[in-house]
Amino acid sequence: TARHPLTLSRVHRGFVSVVAVNDSGGRGTMAATQLQELHACRGSEAVLQRSATGALLESLQQESQRGLAGMALAVPGSAGTSSGDLCRPHAELMSVFVPVSYLVNMEALRHVCAEHLLSARCAALPQPGPAAKTAWRGLFCVEARVRGRASAAELEALGPVELREALSVAASPGAPLQEFVLTARGPLSLPHRWPAPLDEQTGVVWWWVVPGASSSMAAEVRHEAEAAVAACKFQTRAQQPARAAADLTPQELKQLDAELREGGLPDGYFFDGGRYIDVDGHESHWHPMLEERVKSLLAGSNANLESWNSVLREFA
Repeated sequence: TARHPLTLSRVHRGFVSVVAVNDSGGRGTMAATQLQELHACRGSEAVLQRSATGALLESLQQESQRGLAGMALAVPGSAGTSSGDLCRPHAELMSVFVPVSYLVNMEALRHVCAEHLLSARCAALPQPGPAAKTAWRGLFCVEARVRGRASAAELEALGPVELREALSVAASPGAPLQEFVLTARGPLSLPHRWPAPLDEQTGVVWWWVVPGASSSMAAEVRHEAEAAVAACKFQTRAQQPARAAADLTPQELKQLDAELREGGLPDGYFFDGGRYIDVDGHESHWHPMLEERVKSLLAGSNANLESWNSVLREFA
């Protein structure tokens, strides 16, 4: 069975009586690692490897009930409580679902999720001084099923026609979904069947383990989760204004001049190595055909730019 992120915590605090480790998939390394972690816990629970159902039942029958003193040591703050209270977990599982109907920048979303999971992991470590307040404390898993593209840079190299096609396909209801399950220790395998609400809706589910979920805390973490996802909305480059001859840089002008010089000079002109001179003795530092070349270049560039802007307005 796959390792559950709460297993070691539950074993240590006495909420788990028996742990069975199966290795049916032949992944001996994972099973060995889990056994080592379980044996390293300070609990006295039975750990069964490749156990049959009969062995599990027998172990449960032989398991003796813990005394109140033992449970008080295993669960800090439980001394003086009733036996019923000792069996209740002191943390609650809380999830926040953020529906997503727009195109998502997957590179940004993965980065944001990993960053907040790291913040939660750091917040869980004991630090000197008062603990910093953060809405991400207790976050341990993020599930995402959205429509998106790998990154904005992926689309920057496309022409207007290819850009419209790529955005149309990515935003269509029948487009393949981008999916991942991420924890503080890295990505996990995708489930064969997604649970609700991700089975019918696109969005991101954030999972917390919290001491007690109050209404104010739930509102705070929801606000933070929604803001984090909204920041990953796919943004292409902003619409660009048409360029004029005055917008060309000296480097661009020099490059155009060199290209024209390699193509030769019109009749009645010659080049002395630094200046262009016509038959009447008029001199210029620029190729005589440079102005026409600039007009032609800007006409093609601005037409392509307007096509780009049209696509951006369409999918804004």
